[in-house]
Amino acid sequence: MNSPTKACKLLSIAQSQQKKLKMKIKNAERKTKRLEKKLFTLKEMLSDLKKKRLATEPAANVLKTMFDGPDLEMLLRASGLKKGKYAPELRNFALTLHFYSKKAYVYMRKVFKTCLPHTSTVKKCYQVVDGSPGFTKEALEMLKCKAVEASQRNRQIVCCLIIDEMSIRRQTELDNGKLCGYIDYVTDLESPELPISNNALTFMVNAVNGNWKIPIAYFLIDGLNAIERTNLIKKALEYLHETGIKGVALTFDGLLCNFKVGNELGARLEAVNLKSTFPHPITGEDVCIFLDP
Repeated sequence: MNSPTKACKLLSIAQSQQKKLKMKIKNAERKTKRLEKKLFTLKEMLSDLKKKRLATEPAANVLKTMFDGPDLEMLLRASGLKKGKYAPELRNFALTLHFYSKKAYVYMRKVFKTCLPHTSTVKKCYQVVDGSPGFTKEALEMLKCKAVEASQRNRQIVCCLIIDEMSIRRQTELDNGKLCGYIDYVTDLESPELPISNNALTFMVNAVNGNWKIPIAYFLIDGLNAIERTNLIKKALEYLHETGIKGVALTFDGLLCNFKVGNELGARLEAVNLKSTFPHPITGEDVCIFLDP
């Protein structure tokens, strides 16, 4: 048993440590409050994303056109004054931000106290049923049916994901009351401040152990960097995995940007120490990269 003197010393040490911990907690709380105050508006958040290199300049320019609605919506949700369904403006903002950078989206959702939809909710919004840009729901449903049929015969469908970019005329036109021609990432935005698309980025699935292929997605773009393309490729592989089809290969042409995409995915498309595979975003299994000559 400790003597009274020793017990007093231990108590004094414990109290001193407790005081230090309280100071650390208080300083952390102050720092958090300063951060929240600093990032309270979306415009300030955008500047912060650019500083942290989580958003590129093109992404920032697109997001700048969407502030009024999402800004108010997020502030209301942050204060607890609004719940329920997300407003269309906030949905479009979430889709656009997630399209350009998943890391930026997760960071922003964390700072704004989950005022943005969960990533799984955003993922569902990428599916379309009317031929608009995005991942085609009918195609994914068909792939799911094929996977079920194959499993009933104790087989698994193995496929290759093919990506290509096609040049389109840079113009806008009115289609059933909707102004088309601007970049479109499943957001249905119509703003003269948005860039006009000049390319269509397409995704196609080709069966390795079958005799069929099917397009599953396309996006109207005006240039995407390697990180943004990588984000879309990972989404496509995740969708294929959910249908029950195994994606074992990725094919794209030999553009410099695609070499960077391969490196971003985890491969090493360089003359020295060549590595032509990267881990699947869900299973971790190797996915082979084939360059289209």
